[in-house]
Amino acid sequence: MNAFRPYHAVLLVLLLLIVAATMMIEGVWTKRNYEFLPDMVTSVAVDAQSDRWRKLMAARGENPADGSVSRSDTVRADRPPFVDAQAGDSLAGAQRARVLPRGRAVYDVFCLPCHGAAGDGDGEITRRGYPPPPSLRAANARALSDSALYRIVSAGRGNMPSYAAQLTPADRWTTVIYLRSLQQRDSNTGESTP
Repeated sequence: MNAFRPYHAVLLVLLLLIVAATMMIEGVWTKRNYEFLPDMVTSVAVDAQSDRWRKLMAARGENPADGSVSRSDTVRADRPPFVDAQAGDSLAGAQRARVLPRGRAVYDVFCLPCHGAAGDGDGEITRRGYPPPPSLRAANARALSDSALYRIVSAGRGNMPSYAAQLTPADRWTTVIYLRSLQQRDSNTGESTP
């Protein structure tokens, strides 16, 4: 009985080729292996903030959602963009009444979890062990200019993150205006703050 058949020779040659091929593969993990159809693995990067991409999206009728914040926003931080230059950092009564509801809505979403409803730094997150932020009604917070508060909201400070990516410049200013209204409430009622 002849146990060695011709197809056994073919299988043996194939096995030897497979062993030789695997021995030639480098075992260096930092070196990229051969990629078959590399476009399936790595896609072309798109800069969604570029003017070219915005024009293409506008031509296709795909405009950004209302309230989107552009990364190339160039707004001066020395005064609110919706106040005339003569008014400086102060707002007239009609303008203040117009922006206070929006400022409170923004404060309730972004500031309330840490700073609390009254701005004392006793929000829900601090009750769960997170370090309490400083009181927004304290004397040192009152001493800050509106521009300084705007920069803190924009860039963050200490444990507070930057909100430049989440809030438009106008919403950051309405938050500052709402903070000032919290501080004025204390001075009108005669409360002493820490």
